[in-house]
Amino acid sequence: MDKTEFENYFTGKCTDEQRMAAEQWINANIETEEFARLSREMLENMPFSDPSETRRAYRQLNRRIASICGASILPRWRKRLRQAAGIAAVAALGFGCAIFITFDKWKNEPEPQLLTELVQQYCRRGASRNILLPDSTIVTLFGDSRIVYDRNTFDDMRQVWLFGDAFFDVAKQGGSSFDVKCINTDVRVFGTSFEVLSHDADENFEVSLYSGSVRVTPCYNGHSDTLRLHPGDVVRIDKQSGTITRHTVPWLGKDSTDVVYIGSKVSDILSRLERRYNKTIVLQGHTQEVADTRLNLIYHPTDSLETILSAICEFSDLHITEQNEEIILSQKP
Repeated sequence: MDKTEFENYFTGKCTDEQRMAAEQWINANIETEEFARLSREMLENMPFSDPSETRRAYRQLNRRIASICGASILPRWRKRLRQAAGIAAVAALGFGCAIFITFDKWKNEPEPQLLTELVQQYCRRGASRNILLPDSTIVTLFGDSRIVYDRNTFDDMRQVWLFGDAFFDVAKQGGSSFDVKCINTDVRVFGTSFEVLSHDADENFEVSLYSGSVRVTPCYNGHSDTLRLHPGDVVRIDKQSGTITRHTVPWLGKDSTDVVYIGSKVSDILSRLERRYNKTIVLQGHTQEVADTRLNLIYHPTDSLETILSAICEFSDLHITEQNEEIILSQKP
């Protein structure tokens, strides 16, 4: 990996394929001299920061590394990074906000308490996976998604980080809240069933509330709002503009097993279907207008991909062909 690829990954300036390749390389090379050298060069080229941001930023960067490589590498990675950096700062935009780090402030201070007991759970593309958390909350992870939580503080804080898409059935625990942290959005709930669609590949962030109550605090493009959802509410947030759209689906309830996309762009729907069915779906030809079309799509998890795509094609005047293990959606001749 060269210096430019390394910096592009940590500043969020890479494609999904480049991101996956970078994460695999980091996982394999986290203890090598090459990784230390690239870290040092990246840090030296980054701007200095307000020291008041140091502690928060350092924790966030550790979480980012841990979400990729697991908790066991954190103490070694932290030591090597501190040796390489000296006094430096890094802007890690891949976490969704500017993260700055300086080290000189801690020279004579005790080592801060960092999240070194992180647990990561991942679901591969084309699958779903049920995970039981320590408080009996059940999380259904969908394809190419992961959650991370701190084993040491979970009982007190009940907080998880979500990278991707998941359904949560949160266990009631007195008056204790349950927090889902996503890039640019926090979701706080009590005893609640809800779905979060937060994958980086999608243009929109979505929350669907099946039961209970949810407080959603998004922060996209300078827009910061707090929304309170009621059962049946589906909220969609445009990641570029920060525009919030709310829909109500009266029959959406705790016992519903349907997958619901309300007013979702065809491009986002196809991206989600790719992850859930582990297939490559290509819109071919002059189809940008189709990609931007918003549809209401409801399907059961047991429905075949062919059935779902046939419904999309019926509304979008497309037809389906297969070529080199890809599913091609193109305009009818």
